[in-house]
Amino acid sequence: PAPDVLMGKSGSLPRWQLCRGISGSFRVEWVAGFVWNQWQPWSGIRKVDALEEIRRTFTQLPKCQPYVIVANPDYGEGEYQATITMQAKDLLAWVNAKLESGSPLYTDKVLLPLLRNWLKDAEETGSEQSRFPAIAYEVIEREIKDWIEKGLTTVYCPSCASEIQNFDKAEKDRWNAGNSLYFWTDNWVCPAGHLLYRRNEWMHINRLRHRVDTRNW
Repeated sequence: PAPDVLMGKSGSLPRWQLCRGISGSFRVEWVAGFVWNQWQPWSGIRKVDALEEIRRTFTQLPKCQPYVIVANPDYGEGEYQATITMQAKDLLAWVNAKLESGSPLYTDKVLLPLLRNWLKDAEETGSEQSRFPAIAYEVIEREIKDWIEKGLTTVYCPSCASEIQNFDKAEKDRWNAGNSLYFWTDNWVCPAGHLLYRRNEWMHINRLRHRVDTRNW
């Protein structure tokens, strides 16, 4: 039978940290008191005062510029060593498609409409950039890698001080525990060898079931 593949189920695993990325970090923009790396149907965000705080955060954002920085080393998420920018109009198109798909995630239902309102009023001309609102980063962090691979973003290597059109992708440090638990590190580097992206991944294969489920962590 086809195996059941589970990728990135959070847990205490050897050589892998329990929490990764910006979802495990607290930034100034985070609403105080939230544990943002636990985006489940938590009750905290459903409180009226919490929702008002989120809306207030969006109303205080500067006007969105034509380009949005969706990943940057100083964001603190720890995976991207490059600066990744995306046109606001392309980001808005993704938000609209996500809303039309009827995402069941509560965080999407709360944050995507606010994000759409911010993006739809973006400046249409110029080369200025806005920082992506950290409070909504959770809804895009798993999408950025796919956007890069689809050519929807601009990748800037700070070490080369230039935009990168091509980069090398490799899986490093592969190892496994038995024949069902696999670990590796995704590594992307620019032609000069500078690290652009690194992420620890793991996958569990349950060979007794029929469903295939792939998820990152």
